[in-house]
Amino acid sequence: MMETLIQITYITIRFLCAPHDVIHERLADEYGENVAAMGWINENTYMQMYNSKIKDGWTLVVNRSDGNSCIVVAGTKLKIRN
Repeated sequence: MMETLIQITYITIRFLCAPHDVIHERLADEYGENVAAMGWINENTYMQMYNSKIKDGWTLVVNRSDGNSCIVVAGTKLKIRN
């Protein structure tokens, strides 16, 4: 008989959510980020990719139909390929 050990790791993910205008202004004012790309997730939700040419940062934001937005992930050194 062979035993198999399965290890499961739980990850807690927290999103920073606020009204869209608050997120947009904070990314622009504090990080120098502006919208670089946008795409629809479904008919009520779309994402925006913000980036900063000054500070080399980027942020992925999901916008909901209720007017709130959530920062999903952020990082540095974004490379856009066509």
